[in-house]
This record gives sequence, structure tokens and C-alpha cells, in this order.
Amino acid sequence: MTTTIIGAGPVGCFLARKLARKGIPVTIVEEHEKVGEPLQCSGLVSGNLLDVVTVPENLIVNHIHHAKFFFGDKEIDFKGKAFVLDRIGFDRYMYEKAALAGVNFHFGEHYVDYAYSNNRIMANTNLRKIDSDFLVGADGPGSTVGKQIGVFNNVIPGLQVRAKGKFEPDTVELHFGEYAPEFFAWVVPESETVARIGLATRSDITEKLKKFLTYKGIKTFIDRQAGLIPMDYHEDFVADRVALVGDAASQTKATTGGGLTTGLASAKILSHAIIKGFEENSFDRDFLEEHYVGAWKHGIGTELNKAYAIRKVMDTFDAKDYDELYKVLKDGSFKRKLEENVDMEMYSKFLKKSLMTPAAFMFGIKILFKHPELFKHLFSLL
Repeated sequence: MTTTIIGAGPVGCFLARKLARKGIPVTIVEEHEKVGEPLQCSGLVSGNLLDVVTVPENLIVNHIHHAKFFFGDKEIDFKGKAFVLDRIGFDRYMYEKAALAGVNFHFGEHYVDYAYSNNRIMANTNLRKIDSDFLVGADGPGSTVGKQIGVFNNVIPGLQVRAKGKFEPDTVELHFGEYAPEFFAWVVPESETVARIGLATRSDITEKLKKFLTYKGIKTFIDRQAGLIPMDYHEDFVADRVALVGDAASQTKATTGGGLTTGLASAKILSHAIIKGFEENSFDRDFLEEHYVGAWKHGIGTELNKAYAIRKVMDTFDAKDYDELYKVLKDGSFKRKLEENVDMEMYSKFLKKSLMTPAAFMFGIKILFKHPELFKHLFSLL
């Protein structure tokens, strides 16, 4: 009754702790020597995180109350609440909780592949073979486990620096268009004097970040982080006695790239499925499709599908479309409904109310006339 998890990020550790507390022996294999490094996240999260896991106050770096959307030289200020997390500290906190629950760790060890035979999983690393009943891929956007079960993530590179300057401490900036045409650029303040500044784009990312930093008046930076952001919505991410979770399953918001809260929520669903699987001695694909994938689709998966639909629509935008989007966001009725109902993870709470405002509805019709192939995605938002 053992489980092997590949990846000691917060999602893998969270899942491991839940299983260990139910008496299920868990081994985690992590290719890096230290938890939380290298850092690959802006650390901006919503209060929904607190509904999934306890976060010590000392790991909250800053509180956010505004988000400014920039379209060239035009900007709109939205009210909203979020906080900036010490991600390295949080990842280590999650590791410590898992270790205290009895989870066994192998650091600095590279996972290679697995073999399935006689209802057993043999996970092979560069140093050992690990025999277990179940295997979980929590090994990030480029998941090796995922590739072995036929799941491949479409990713976009992200690059970020921490820099000193003068910033609005309670305001996040999101810049659309010129600097990162396939995604956006961001400024996430840690304080009045330090911010995390970055962008995601598919080409010339270093040059585009340099251009954005110049625009923001930043000449030097404290440190730099890079990572890959999964941008898919997968209908299937399991095999016999194998499941993916978190970034490995692209359980991230394709709108923002955020995946901490959604990954942890997905891990919670997977933990229930694994526990039930051990109780019933059943881990075949059909069982996992029903108790993990099915439950996920009816929960957080619904919200991630809506985020994916928004991304597919935005991927078609040109400069004129962004100008039209600016007008929609500036519309008093739309802005008011969005501020009243917005939720960084639960898109169902605000999308229908916001999109049925006259300005948003007409914008959707215009997009549909230009790109009729988007009907499925636009319809799924309602």
C-alpha cells in the first residue's frame, strides 16, 4: 500500500502529507538538492489558497488591493484582494509538514521512467528502483511521467527579475500587447521599493524583458528567475496506477499562469481517489477516470476550462481587439460587476454576470464574427 510521487513541490508535498496521515507510506523523488529552488513563480495568489491550506503569516510578503490593466498608454484600475507569497519559504513549509507526517524523500535524484507489471509500479531513477502500488507525476510542466502516459503540455516561457525601484505597494500591474503579445507582462510589488517584474512570451524573451524593464525605469536587478507555464486543458491525465497532478497535468489558469491554488485543490481530489483506491484495491484507469478525473472536471476543472477558453479567445487578439477590450473593461456596468464578483480561481462566479453586460456581449459578437471557430470557447464561458 505504497505511493511514489515524482516532484517535491508544494503540490507533491501536500498530496504526500494527506496520504501519509492516512497511514499510506509515501516516497518523493526530487531532482533538485533543495526544496523551492530554483524559484519559478511570481508568488501572487488569491485568498482562495487559505481555503485549501494554512499559510503562516510570516510567509505573506505583501497584501494587494488593486490591479492596473495597461493597454499601451491606457490603463484601468480594478479593486480586488490578493497577496504576495514567499514561494521559497512556502515550498519549504510544505516540505516540512510532509516530512513530519513521515514522508520519505530522495533529493538530487533524477527520475527516469517506470515499468508496470502484475499490478505493481517500478519507478526507476538514476540511483535506485522504487517498487510501489501507485505513481504520481507532480514533476512540473515538462513532466517526464506525463510524457510516458501520453500527456504533453503546451508551455510558454516566463522570465522574471526582482528589482529595486519605486512601486505602488498595494497594486499589481498587468501589461497587455507590445511587451508580451502572447501573454502579458507584470509588476508584482513586495513593498514600495522592491517588485517582481517579468513577462511570458514565446520568442526573444530576454530582449523583450529588457525592453519592459527600460520602460519601467529599471536598470539593475537583485536576482532573476525563469520557468515554463503550462497553457493546456487536459481531459485525461491518468493511466493504470498512474496519475498526474499540478503543473504536470496543466492544472493551471491559462489566463494568468497561476497554478498553486488550483494544483493544491486538484491534489486534494487525487488524495481522496488514492485513499479510496487502496480501500477497494482498485487503481485501473477506469477507476481513476471516475474518482479523480471525473471529480476534478466537476470541480476545479470546470473553472480551469473557462480560463482555457478565455486564453484561446485572447490568443486571436490583435492591437485593435485590445483597444476594444479596453473599452469593455472601462465600461461602468462591466467594471462594477467584475469588481463585485471577481474571483481569481472561480470563474463561474463572475463570468456570466460580466459577459452579459451590453458592452461585453457586443464585443463577444464581434470576436465571433471574426473567428467563428471560437464559438465553442465563447459559449463555454456562459
